[in-house]
Amino acid sequence: ISGIIVPHAGIDFSGDISFSVYDQLNFDNYDRIIILATHHNTGNYIPETNEYNYDETTFTFNYNEFDKLQTLIKKDVAFNEEHSWIVHLPFLKLANKTTNITIILVGSEYGDELFTKSIEIINNEKTLLVGNTDLLHCGPKYDSICPEQDSINNINKYTIKLIEDLNSEELKYGKMCGIHAIKLFVDIAKLKGWTSN
Repeated sequence: ISGIIVPHAGIDFSGDISFSVYDQLNFDNYDRIIILATHHNTGNYIPETNEYNYDETTFTFNYNEFDKLQTLIKKDVAFNEEHSWIVHLPFLKLANKTTNITIILVGSEYGDELFTKSIEIINNEKTLLVGNTDLLHCGPKYDSICPEQDSINNINKYTIKLIEDLNSEELKYGKMCGIHAIKLFVDIAKLKGWTSN
């Protein structure tokens, strides 16, 4: 398995789904993990710090291949105000995978620079690529009316089919949360020739 997509809702909401995905992985196969996490605001970020303590565990981040990119801003505050990346840490802790992790908050269109560097690192190392999304966002909080449940299911199935078909162009027309992170994931998968399972 070269890449996975999991939810980024809180563990209480999406933990079972995420566990069912992470549980399929043999973490001995990976030297590095790159997480393309949804940034619910604009801008693409990496943190300034290289360590993070979570649940009595220290996670060590590796950004030495990304920290010179003009398209990524180094800012801890962006991570302090974002939940989408933290939801991965319990599963990485469970797998005893706490080092050589790269977490990128993707909230804006990405450029060739970020895409090229991601491909370069994936080519050079045994890397697991992780993307996250909550699929459809709707309701008063998002200034839109939610369709009927059957329609929501159909919209989500259509979005999943676009991802499976590695069709990032059509993804831009939906109301997907984390669209830029998933588009980057899909474009990498397409170039690498990955297939969905």
